[in-house]
Amino acid sequence: MTTLTITCRFPEDEVLSFEREDPDEPLTLRLVNQKGADAKLTVDKLVLATDGTRHTQSLVLRGRVTGPLGTMESILKLDFTGEHRDAMLKEATVYQKTKVGSLQGDVLPRFYGCFEAKVGSMVVTCLAMEYCGEPVEDLRHIAHPFRQNLLLAVRDFHKRGKTHGDLYEGNILDCHGHPVLIDLEFAEDHKCVIKMKIVTGAIRPTVEEYGCPELYELISERLGLWKTAVIRFCNQTFWKDDVTCAEHLLDNMPTGTGDEERHKLAEQAKLVFQEILKERRLTYGTEEVLPGQRRVDYLEGAHVA
Repeated sequence: MTTLTITCRFPEDEVLSFEREDPDEPLTLRLVNQKGADAKLTVDKLVLATDGTRHTQSLVLRGRVTGPLGTMESILKLDFTGEHRDAMLKEATVYQKTKVGSLQGDVLPRFYGCFEAKVGSMVVTCLAMEYCGEPVEDLRHIAHPFRQNLLLAVRDFHKRGKTHGDLYEGNILDCHGHPVLIDLEFAEDHKCVIKMKIVTGAIRPTVEEYGCPELYELISERLGLWKTAVIRFCNQTFWKDDVTCAEHLLDNMPTGTGDEERHKLAEQAKLVFQEILKERRLTYGTEEVLPGQRRVDYLEGAHVA
């Protein structure tokens, strides 16, 4: 039987202490639903991970785990109430029993197992996995190589038949400049279809034009690689594809606008129209949008990977 024994006191922990006569007494958890060679893992150091995020009575801890392969810096996710147990067991299943598990050590951290123990009236559930760095702070300001590798990582995830389900900064780690995805409890079956390549700065397509909803949200909302399809000017909203010249933006100029203000707005309209033309060249390969033309006509045939 593979076991995980925590020999140190839990940091700032009031949850287990009242249930245990001696909070310094080692806590041994046993592996759940996994076959393999017996092994003994020992945890002799625990601190709150990142900001110590706590959901009800669930803790995320960073610890030093010693086992047959040596000492490893690890993450322990613990649930004391059973509220998160089903989600944790599902995450363990994704690591252990789906094709996504083959990405461990690259796109995903190495997973050591799901462990449980009875402590008083509570069942403690624990997921143990490799420590792979801290979450990124802002996806819109990450370096270009990291961004490209993140898109490839998600694509690799999808190629193995699953969506991640919760792609945001807190679930994307920076492991020495390499993205690693965590928190897989929302992963679902998925057949990925991508209809066009990604062109940074192009006008944002619709999700139907692009294909994969999860990658679409990551690209457009999280990374901000596409430009919006509309623009606001003089308190009016214009579809960029409908703007034929700078003067078009001035059609609804407020009445009573003075000459000096008109001149200023006219100069601004010229600059805005030049940006629209630049986006069109990226999106369509031309500055002119032909009737009935769709983005996919120009961008079809290529994928993110």
